[in-house]
Amino acid sequence: METKNLTAQELLADEQLWSLYHASFPPEETEETAVICRGISSGKALMLRACDGQNLVGFINVHLLRNPDSVFIVYLAVDPNYRGKGFGERLVEAAYALGTIKLAFDEQIPLWAEIDSLSLATTEEEKRVRSRRQAFFEKMGLVPILQQSYVQPPVDGNNLVPMTLVVRHGPEHERENEREHELPSFEAHIRNLYRQKYHEVNGISLEKIKLCWKACKFSSDYF
Repeated sequence: METKNLTAQELLADEQLWSLYHASFPPEETEETAVICRGISSGKALMLRACDGQNLVGFINVHLLRNPDSVFIVYLAVDPNYRGKGFGERLVEAAYALGTIKLAFDEQIPLWAEIDSLSLATTEEEKRVRSRRQAFFEKMGLVPILQQSYVQPPVDGNNLVPMTLVVRHGPEHERENEREHELPSFEAHIRNLYRQKYHEVNGISLEKIKLCWKACKFSSDYF
């Protein structure tokens, strides 16, 4: 498998990647092409494309969060013909390694992702798919961190999407304490995510961001 860190111009012209993108995610979770390219051209995001010869294996899009620093997985997709062979794991680690370099870190920092909540699946097939995704991220060391609800801001302009937030901590955190870590630390990262990703790159208004924050029932105000 060969991976390439795409420029915004290369991404815009990549028909194979966009086809897999739209086939992999529901409409309420898909961002406009311009939004993803904006993140890359601004240096706030990365898009890695994996290939097997001329065939697209998959891609991963991550956003780089600062102060506190972390890597956030926005999208990860592997072509059905290549699933179950470890390519997803390799994409995650490649993007994480490059992200830590871009953030000028020489040690581990948190790795975050949003996944569809298993409890909200409405069909057996949907439950199976969500369970598989959750198992994938748990295998990568990312575990749920919030007891209360988490809401993804409306990337389609309309829908707040209930999701599960998962994280793999840096070495300063004990694995057995991942689910019990102090909530203010999580709130700082999520505040960063809402502002630096969803407000500054996606262009979602602060009013809608504050609605999401309120829906998460955090102990502090957004500002």
